[in-house]
Amino acid sequence: MRRKGISPLIAAVLLIAFTMAVASLFAQWAPQLMQDAQADTADQAQDISDYSDIVLELDVDTEDDIITVQQISGSQAAEEVQVTGFDGSDTDQVEVTLDDGTRDIETVDIDQDGDEDDMQLEDVDTVTAEPIDKPGAPTAEWEE
Repeated sequence: MRRKGISPLIAAVLLIAFTMAVASLFAQWAPQLMQDAQADTADQAQDISDYSDIVLELDVDTEDDIITVQQISGSQAAEEVQVTGFDGSDTDQVEVTLDDGTRDIETVDIDQDGDEDDMQLEDVDTVTAEPIDKPGAPTAEWEE
């Protein structure tokens, strides 16, 4: 019993036809993909540009365990700001809202729950304030 397959010519024509069909589908989809990618990149670049002029100022009162955070410039409000205290071996973080832009001043207590185990500002070496979800916004830093 002899088996017959398709001829090499027909196989080549089928492969070329399949390749052209896939290429035509890709040719319709690819331009939209590129436009979407360019739009996303442009939006991200605009966000970074908008947030890069946010300037935060920290004032740390180690005697009263109070940190004052103020947005002193920027065209956008910093909104949610993460304040972090470092004492060499431990870190404490607290979030503060600065949603009124440059008019907003907030005070935070790094030892919010009052536990004796928590960090006290008298032990803190460095405090940073960084806007959350604001790409390109600089971090404010206070060092003792």
